[in-house]
Amino acid sequence: MKLTVRYHEKKFIYTNFYFLIHTLSAEENFYFQRFSTENGLAQNTVYCILQDQQGFMWFGTKDGLCRYDGYQFKTFRNEQTPGSIGNSFIRSLHQDVNGLIWAGTDRGIYIYNPLTESFIHFDQQTEQGISIEKEVNDIQQNKEGNLWFAVDWQGVFQFHTQEQKLYFYDLNTIVNAWSIYIDPENKVWTGTHGGGLNYFNRETNKFETITYTQEKYNALGDIYRVYENTYNSILIGTATGVKRFDLVTNQMSDFLTTDKDNVLFVRDILRRSENKIWFGTEAGIYIYITKRQMPSSTLPTIIQTISQ
Repeated sequence: MKLTVRYHEKKFIYTNFYFLIHTLSAEENFYFQRFSTENGLAQNTVYCILQDQQGFMWFGTKDGLCRYDGYQFKTFRNEQTPGSIGNSFIRSLHQDVNGLIWAGTDRGIYIYNPLTESFIHFDQQTEQGISIEKEVNDIQQNKEGNLWFAVDWQGVFQFHTQEQKLYFYDLNTIVNAWSIYIDPENKVWTGTHGGGLNYFNRETNKFETITYTQEKYNALGDIYRVYENTYNSILIGTATGVKRFDLVTNQMSDFLTTDKDNVLFVRDILRRSENKIWFGTEAGIYIYITKRQMPSSTLPTIIQTISQ
Protein backbone atom coordinates (compact mmCIF):
# COMPACT_ATOMS: atom_id res chain seq x y z
CA MET A 1 0.00 0.00 0.00
CA LYS A 2 2.23 2.77 -1.28
CA LEU A 3 0.70 6.23 -1.22
CA THR A 4 2.14 9.55 -2.27
CA VAL A 5 0.82 13.06 -2.69
CA ARG A 6 2.51 15.53 -5.02
CA TYR A 7 1.66 19.21 -5.00
CA HIS A 8 2.10 21.01 -8.31
CA GLU A 9 2.06 24.33 -6.53
CA LYS A 10 2.83 24.77 -2.87
CA LYS A 11 0.41 27.18 -1.27
CA PHE A 12 0.93 28.70 2.13
CA ILE A 13 -2.03 29.76 4.17
CA TYR A 14 -1.39 32.78 6.32
CA THR A 15 -4.00 32.55 9.02
CA ASN A 16 -5.21 34.79 11.75
CA PHE A 17 -4.84 31.89 14.16
CA TYR A 18 -2.00 32.09 16.66
CA PHE A 19 -1.08 30.00 19.65
CA LEU A 20 1.42 32.62 20.65
CA ILE A 21 2.77 35.91 19.38
CA HIS A 22 6.36 36.99 19.89
CA THR A 23 6.53 40.70 20.62
CA LEU A 24 9.71 42.68 20.12
CA SER A 25 10.11 44.23 23.53
CA ALA A 26 12.45 44.06 26.48
CA GLU A 27 10.23 41.41 28.07
CA GLU A 28 8.79 38.64 25.94
CA ASN A 29 5.00 38.33 26.08
CA PHE A 30 2.78 35.48 24.95
CA TYR A 31 -0.78 35.82 23.75
CA PHE A 32 -3.10 32.84 23.92
CA GLN A 33 -6.43 32.64 22.13
CA ARG A 34 -8.85 29.96 23.29
CA PHE A 35 -10.99 27.91 20.89
CA SER A 36 -13.76 25.61 22.09
CA THR A 37 -16.93 23.94 20.84
CA GLU A 38 -18.50 27.39 20.82
CA ASN A 39 -16.10 28.33 18.01
CA GLY A 40 -16.60 25.14 16.04
CA LEU A 41 -14.08 22.79 17.67
CA ALA A 42 -15.53 19.27 17.68
CA GLN A 43 -14.72 18.57 21.32
CA ASN A 44 -12.86 20.45 24.02
CA THR A 45 -10.33 17.72 24.87
CA VAL A 46 -7.46 18.08 22.40
CA TYR A 47 -4.95 15.22 22.36
CA CYS A 48 -2.67 16.34 19.54
CA ILE A 49 -1.93 19.26 17.21
CA LEU A 50 -0.34 19.40 13.77
CA GLN A 51 0.42 22.19 11.31
CA ASP A 52 0.55 20.66 7.83
CA GLN A 53 2.67 21.59 4.83
CA GLN A 54 -0.07 23.86 3.49
CA GLY A 55 -0.41 25.83 6.74
CA PHE A 56 -3.64 24.27 8.03
CA MET A 57 -3.86 23.54 11.77
CA TRP A 58 -5.16 20.10 12.75
CA PHE A 59 -6.54 19.15 16.16
CA GLY A 60 -7.18 15.60 17.32
CA THR A 61 -10.04 15.42 19.81
CA LYS A 62 -12.16 12.78 21.53
CA ASP A 63 -14.89 13.33 18.96
CA GLY A 64 -13.33 14.11 15.62
CA LEU A 65 -10.35 15.43 13.68
CA CYS A 66 -10.61 19.19 13.16
CA ARG A 67 -8.92 21.27 10.46
CA TYR A 68 -8.66 25.02 10.94
CA ASP A 69 -7.96 27.40 8.06
CA GLY A 70 -7.72 30.59 10.09
CA TYR A 71 -11.43 31.35 9.83
CA GLN A 72 -13.41 28.20 10.54
CA PHE A 73 -13.17 24.55 11.51
CA LYS A 74 -13.94 21.54 9.37
CA THR A 75 -14.46 18.32 11.32
CA PHE A 76 -13.83 14.78 10.06
CA ARG A 77 -15.68 12.03 11.94
CA ASN A 78 -16.58 8.41 11.51
CA GLU A 79 -19.61 8.78 9.25
CA GLN A 80 -19.57 5.08 8.33
CA THR A 81 -19.32 6.04 4.67
CA PRO A 82 -16.55 5.31 2.13
CA GLY A 83 -13.64 7.70 2.56
CA SER A 84 -14.51 8.82 6.09
CA ILE A 85 -12.22 8.23 9.04
CA GLY A 86 -13.03 4.98 10.80
CA ASN A 87 -12.69 6.26 14.37
CA SER A 88 -13.41 9.69 15.86
CA PHE A 89 -11.11 9.51 18.91
CA ILE A 90 -7.83 11.02 17.62
CA ARG A 91 -4.74 10.49 19.77
CA SER A 92 -1.80 11.32 17.48
CA LEU A 93 -1.03 13.04 14.17
CA HIS A 94 1.90 13.02 11.77
CA GLN A 95 2.39 14.27 8.21
CA ASP A 96 4.91 12.23 6.26
CA VAL A 97 7.40 13.43 3.66
CA ASN A 98 4.88 12.68 0.90
CA GLY A 99 2.21 14.95 2.37
CA LEU A 100 -0.07 12.23 3.75
CA ILE A 101 -1.47 12.75 7.26
CA TRP A 102 -1.43 9.73 9.55
CA ALA A 103 -4.07 9.85 12.27
CA GLY A 104 -3.64 7.54 15.24
CA THR A 105 -6.99 6.73 16.80
CA ASP A 106 -8.45 4.63 19.60
CA ARG A 107 -8.54 1.71 17.19
CA GLY A 108 -5.76 1.81 14.67
CA ILE A 109 -4.50 4.28 12.06
CA TYR A 110 -6.20 6.12 9.22
CA ILE A 111 -4.36 7.95 6.42
CA TYR A 112 -5.69 11.23 5.04
CA ASN A 113 -5.03 12.22 1.42
CA PRO A 114 -5.18 16.06 1.11
CA LEU A 115 -5.91 15.89 -2.62
CA THR A 116 -9.04 13.75 -2.26
CA GLU A 117 -9.90 14.80 1.32
CA SER A 118 -10.56 11.16 2.13
CA PHE A 119 -9.20 8.52 4.49
CA ILE A 120 -8.12 4.92 4.12
CA HIS A 121 -7.56 2.43 6.92
CA PHE A 122 -3.94 1.38 7.47
CA ASP A 123 -4.62 -2.35 7.65
CA GLN A 124 -1.11 -3.59 6.95
CA GLN A 125 -0.10 -6.76 8.81
CA THR A 126 3.27 -8.15 9.85
CA GLU A 127 4.48 -11.45 8.47
CA GLN A 128 3.09 -12.98 11.66
CA GLY A 129 -0.36 -11.54 10.95
CA ILE A 130 -0.23 -8.79 13.60
CA SER A 131 -1.93 -5.48 12.80
CA ILE A 132 -2.28 -2.18 14.67
CA GLU A 133 -5.58 -2.46 16.53
CA LYS A 134 -5.28 -0.49 19.78
CA GLU A 135 -4.76 3.14 20.81
CA VAL A 136 -2.00 4.82 18.81
CA ASN A 137 -0.33 7.32 21.15
CA ASP A 138 2.52 8.59 18.97
CA ILE A 139 3.78 8.55 15.37
CA GLN A 140 7.30 9.53 14.28
CA GLN A 141 9.38 9.19 11.11
CA ASN A 142 13.10 8.42 10.96
CA LYS A 143 15.80 9.55 8.52
CA GLU A 144 15.05 6.69 6.13
CA GLY A 145 11.39 7.72 5.96
CA ASN A 146 10.18 4.74 7.99
CA LEU A 147 7.29 5.33 10.39
CA TRP A 148 7.30 4.26 14.04
CA PHE A 149 4.12 3.86 16.11
CA ALA A 150 3.66 3.67 19.90
CA VAL A 151 0.55 1.54 20.49
CA ASP A 152 -1.19 0.85 23.80
CA TRP A 153 -1.29 -2.76 24.98
CA GLN A 154 0.60 -3.96 21.92
CA GLY A 155 4.04 -2.36 21.77
CA VAL A 156 5.94 -0.55 19.02
CA PHE A 157 5.50 -0.98 15.27
CA GLN A 158 7.69 0.12 12.37
CA PHE A 159 6.39 0.56 8.83
CA HIS A 160 9.22 0.28 6.31
CA THR A 161 8.08 2.58 3.49
CA GLN A 162 10.41 1.21 0.81
CA GLU A 163 9.73 -2.45 1.55
CA GLN A 164 6.07 -1.70 2.33
CA LYS A 165 6.35 -4.04 5.32
CA LEU A 166 5.14 -3.72 8.90
CA TYR A 167 7.30 -4.92 11.81
CA PHE A 168 6.22 -5.45 15.42
CA TYR A 169 8.44 -5.14 18.50
CA ASP A 170 7.30 -6.48 21.86
CA LEU A 171 8.36 -4.39 24.85
CA ASN A 172 9.03 -7.49 27.00
CA THR A 173 6.41 -6.59 29.61
CA ILE A 174 2.73 -5.72 29.50
CA VAL A 175 3.08 -1.96 29.26
CA ASN A 176 1.59 0.95 27.36
CA ALA A 177 3.84 2.59 24.77
CA TRP A 178 3.32 6.33 25.18
CA SER A 179 5.85 8.19 23.08
CA ILE A 180 8.49 7.73 20.40
CA TYR A 181 11.64 9.81 20.03
CA ILE A 182 14.27 9.44 17.29
CA ASP A 183 17.53 11.11 18.22
CA PRO A 184 20.06 12.78 15.85
CA GLU A 185 21.92 9.46 15.56
CA ASN A 186 18.69 7.84 14.30
CA LYS A 187 18.35 5.84 17.53
CA VAL A 188 14.75 5.07 18.47
CA TRP A 189 13.55 5.62 22.05
CA THR A 190 10.16 4.92 23.58
CA GLY A 191 8.61 6.11 26.82
CA THR A 192 6.15 3.70 28.39
CA HIS A 193 3.55 3.49 31.13
CA GLY A 194 4.85 0.80 33.43
CA GLY A 195 8.02 -0.13 31.56
CA GLY A 196 10.25 2.93 31.89
CA LEU A 197 12.56 4.18 29.13
CA ASN A 198 13.40 1.79 26.28
CA TYR A 199 15.67 2.00 23.25
CA PHE A 200 15.83 -0.03 20.05
CA ASN A 201 18.93 -2.21 19.76
CA ARG A 202 19.58 -2.64 16.02
CA GLU A 203 21.94 -5.56 16.64
CA THR A 204 19.37 -7.66 18.49
CA ASN A 205 16.38 -6.11 16.67
CA LYS A 206 14.65 -5.65 20.03
CA PHE A 207 13.72 -2.90 22.47
CA GLU A 208 15.70 -2.96 25.70
CA THR A 209 14.87 -1.26 28.99
CA ILE A 210 17.35 1.30 30.26
CA THR A 211 18.90 0.64 33.66
CA TYR A 212 20.13 3.82 35.29
CA THR A 213 23.34 4.13 37.27
CA GLN A 214 21.35 5.59 40.20
CA GLU A 215 19.15 2.97 41.82
CA LYS A 216 16.40 5.41 42.86
CA TYR A 217 15.47 6.15 39.23
CA ASN A 218 15.01 2.50 38.26
CA ALA A 219 11.56 2.65 39.85
CA LEU A 220 10.61 5.37 37.35
CA GLY A 221 8.15 3.29 35.33
CA ASP A 222 5.86 5.89 33.77
CA ILE A 223 7.30 8.11 31.03
CA TYR A 224 4.88 10.28 29.07
CA ARG A 225 7.23 12.16 26.76
CA VAL A 226 10.77 11.74 25.45
CA TYR A 227 12.30 14.78 23.81
CA GLU A 228 15.61 16.07 22.49
CA ASN A 229 18.03 18.09 24.56
CA THR A 230 21.56 19.38 24.12
CA TYR A 231 24.80 18.09 25.63
CA ASN A 232 24.28 14.42 24.62
CA SER A 233 21.12 14.05 26.65
CA ILE A 234 17.35 13.74 26.35
CA LEU A 235 14.53 15.18 28.44
CA ILE A 236 11.89 12.89 29.92
CA GLY A 237 8.42 13.98 31.02
CA THR A 238 7.06 12.03 34.01
CA ALA A 239 4.42 12.26 36.72
CA THR A 240 7.15 13.59 39.02
CA GLY A 241 8.60 16.29 36.81
CA VAL A 242 11.15 16.48 34.00
CA LYS A 243 14.23 14.29 34.14
CA ARG A 244 17.45 14.60 32.18
CA PHE A 245 19.08 11.41 30.88
CA ASP A 246 22.75 11.46 29.89
CA LEU A 247 23.26 9.32 26.78
CA VAL A 248 26.95 8.82 27.52
CA THR A 249 26.92 7.89 31.21
CA ASN A 250 23.36 6.50 31.57
CA GLN A 251 22.86 8.86 34.49
CA MET A 252 19.46 10.33 35.27
CA SER A 253 19.02 13.66 37.05
CA ASP A 254 16.16 15.95 38.05
CA PHE A 255 15.68 18.81 35.59
CA LEU A 256 12.38 20.33 36.79
CA THR A 257 10.37 18.66 39.53
CA THR A 258 8.37 21.12 41.63
CA ASP A 259 6.92 24.60 41.62
CA LYS A 260 6.04 26.06 45.02
CA ASP A 261 6.21 22.60 46.56
CA ASN A 262 3.81 21.12 43.97
CA VAL A 263 5.12 18.11 42.07
CA LEU A 264 4.73 18.69 38.31
CA PHE A 265 3.00 16.10 36.12
CA VAL A 266 4.61 16.70 32.72
CA ARG A 267 2.61 15.67 29.65
CA ASP A 268 4.52 17.30 26.78
CA ILE A 269 7.80 19.02 25.93
CA LEU A 270 8.61 21.43 23.11
CA ARG A 271 11.86 23.21 22.32
CA ARG A 272 10.65 26.43 20.72
CA SER A 273 14.15 27.77 20.08
CA GLU A 274 17.75 26.93 20.89
CA ASN A 275 17.47 28.48 24.34
CA LYS A 276 13.82 28.06 25.19
CA ILE A 277 11.91 24.95 26.29
CA TRP A 278 8.16 24.70 26.91
CA PHE A 279 6.66 22.13 29.28
CA GLY A 280 2.98 21.22 29.22
CA THR A 281 1.95 20.08 32.69
CA GLU A 282 -1.18 19.37 34.73
CA ALA A 283 -0.55 22.75 36.37
CA GLY A 284 -0.25 24.80 33.17
CA ILE A 285 2.60 25.74 30.85
CA TYR A 286 6.15 26.34 32.04
CA ILE A 287 8.64 28.22 29.87
CA TYR A 288 12.34 27.76 30.55
CA ILE A 289 15.26 29.67 29.13
CA THR A 290 18.72 28.15 29.11
CA LYS A 291 22.15 29.72 28.75
CA ARG A 292 23.98 29.10 25.49
CA GLN A 293 26.90 27.41 27.20
CA MET A 294 24.96 25.87 30.05
CA PRO A 295 27.02 23.19 31.83
CA SER A 296 25.28 19.83 32.01
CA SER A 297 24.90 20.14 35.79
CA THR A 298 23.30 23.58 35.68
CA LEU A 299 19.54 23.89 35.84
CA PRO A 300 17.78 26.31 33.48
CA THR A 301 16.17 29.47 34.73
CA ILE A 302 12.40 29.72 34.71
CA ILE A 303 11.11 32.90 33.08
CA GLN A 304 7.35 32.52 32.94
CA THR A 305 4.49 30.24 33.85
CA ILE A 306 1.12 30.24 32.13
CA SER A 307 -1.97 28.65 33.64
CA GLN A 308 -5.68 29.16 33.71
